[in-house]
Amino acid sequence: MLPCIRPKIALHDLRTKHDLTLFPPKQESPIRQARTQRLESFYQGHEEWCNKNNDPCDPAYFDSALEGAVATNEKEQAVAFLISYEQIQLVQGEVEKPDGPKDVLLVYRRVGEEAKLEYREMLLGDAKARFGDRSLENLLKPEALQKIFKEEPAPRP
Repeated sequence: MLPCIRPKIALHDLRTKHDLTLFPPKQESPIRQARTQRLESFYQGHEEWCNKNNDPCDPAYFDSALEGAVATNEKEQAVAFLISYEQIQLVQGEVEKPDGPKDVLLVYRRVGEEAKLEYREMLLGDAKARFGDRSLENLLKPEALQKIFKEEPAPRP
């Protein structure tokens, strides 16, 4: 079976020697749920495709990749990065596994307090429309974080 590319992003506290996994998030987000549902629909009736492409055909097990650098703001205990859910695995045949969104923004705050940790996941295009065309670093400034976390998470795609 060919492995899917699935990064794990975690913070390590040197004092407590404890890792805090940020990605993949513990709670399923609307974007990830939509990706899982789309793959579930695709896999139904494509068992032969799965065998031919050595694919586990598990809709919860899909490619993702970190896009660029991770931005941090220690004072605000905030982290931001982009993830791509585009298909990485090469496949054989005419049927193509559906692609996921390329630029998905994840912003976390209160990363120093695991019990209070919050995150928002949204398509980068939606984030730009809502908060302006800001760099990841600028999204971690207090006024931007307040806007991001004041709004309710985006509805399911």
